[in-house]
Amino acid sequence: MNDEETGRGRTLFVVDDDPAIRRALARLARAVGYGAETFGSAEEFLADPPPMDRQPGCILLDVSLPGLSGPELHHQIRHKGWDVPVIYVTAHDDEMTRNAIADTDAAATFAKPIEVAALLDMIGVLFERLDRSSEKVRSESAGVGLDLDGETQQ
Repeated sequence: MNDEETGRGRTLFVVDDDPAIRRALARLARAVGYGAETFGSAEEFLADPPPMDRQPGCILLDVSLPGLSGPELHHQIRHKGWDVPVIYVTAHDDEMTRNAIADTDAAATFAKPIEVAALLDMIGVLFERLDRSSEKVRSESAGVGLDLDGETQQ
């Protein structure tokens, strides 16, 4: 596994059995200011998952992996209660692959070779949603305040 934290506090978790794809996606993430962690299989990810209480970013997940498939890992992640966005990448754009992905709540799917600009746009959209969601939760949990008349309000 490769881990890098950044000032943005967002990390891309790349789960792909192809080392060249993992390296390229991790380099891309770092080039635009994100952290990157890479995993060669679903089992490797599950053996050392990121902390569930951290807002991690998103997972770039290969559909076809040795052992557990990408969709099987996705289901396990949801079963464990982790609501991180998942973007699928696949070299196989066939009916069986589309059906496996359709059974998940994937944010997007990209065919290999990946169109980099479109992938970065999608990641940016997902991170903006995560930021807005985090801000909303923080403001709702801010608690009791004072209005302009000095009265306590909830």
